Amino acid sequence: MAPETTDWKRLTGGPVYDWIPEPLPPVMSEYLESEMRTALSRGEDALRVHDHLADERARQFRDDAAYRERVREYVEATGVTTFGATLISFGRENPQGWDGIVDGVRRVQTYVDAADWLSKALTPADMRSDGVSILLQIEDTSALDGSTARLADLYDFGVRTVQLTYSSRNLVGDGCAERTDAGLSEFGLDVVERANELGMMIELSHCGRTTTTEAIDVSDDPPAFSHVFCRALRDEPRGKSDEELERLAAADGYVGISAIPFFQGEDDGFAAMLDHVDHAADVVGVERVGIGTNWGIWTPEVPADLRDGMKRSLRDHVSDDPSARPMGVGLPPMETYRDWETIPEGLTERGYNPEERRLLCGESFLGYFERVAT
Repeated sequence: MAPETTDWKRLTGGPVYDWIPEPLPPVMSEYLESEMRTALSRGEDALRVHDHLADERARQFRDDAAYRERVREYVEATGVTTFGATLISFGRENPQGWDGIVDGVRRVQTYVDAADWLSKALTPADMRSDGVSILLQIEDTSALDGSTARLADLYDFGVRTVQLTYSSRNLVGDGCAERTDAGLSEFGLDVVERANELGMMIELSHCGRTTTTEAIDVSDDPPAFSHVFCRALRDEPRGKSDEELERLAAADGYVGISAIPFFQGEDDGFAAMLDHVDHAADVVGVERVGIGTNWGIWTPEVPADLRDGMKRSLRDHVSDDPSARPMGVGLPPMETYRDWETIPEGLTERGYNPEERRLLCGESFLGYFERVAT
């Protein structure tokens, strides 16, 4: 049981939200290191080993009180109170297909069942409660398999955020890395409508430009770019242009700025990340901007023994050449995810006042969640 004196909201006095691919930061242990080495020694694919470790982390969290306390201490040190967890299994043929999502739901449920300080963020009120919450999200609608009926199933699982496309094309529309820019399909229009009816947040971070603008136009609720950067500062397909940002602002949506080393593309990547926060705040208003680091498989928490193998294995799952992406590096002074508190510190140095820091670190996203859910 977590101590009653735990101050989960110590960073800003309010909820702190971040978008990450894991339910919780991946804390390693001697047992997990041994499992990884054994699996790799058998010649297992690195992505399958990644999935195996994700399963074993959840099981150890459930069964080992000392490990559970280590994770609690790590999470408390970060200051993040709500993690936007992507439901995915990299080792599957379709990592974001239905089976991959079910894997992710199972892991999250194992975590929340094992600790009274953990819960799912099913409503905005859950983000305001004490303790730590996990917001379930999918990054691709390919798992729908052409049927909007599955959206209701996902909602019942606890999923509250639905990204229409990953970087490539699916039945809903074109992603940001596609050769074409065709926008939403008829099925895509149906998905947006059904997500609106269910009160699910529509995510557009990886969507192509036309898919993005059409979704903003047709959605009854404001969509979000929860883990992006500003294309005006870095001309990459995953960035959002000022035109897209302005259209999102007109719809009263939300923008979360990522902190991915190979996308920041600067010697001082941490400062570059803050530059993107500044630019987004200038374009859409600080009350619509937050943080979505997307820290996951590229960052220092990835065991060193997995990095080269994961790069090779990811060739079938990413739209560009993974060998060009640096793995296992941070954005100093944010060396590891434990250093998340350097973000509000950096915002202070940029001149943001306490209320603006509260907005940027979580209140802006919570306000957006409330606009969609009510």
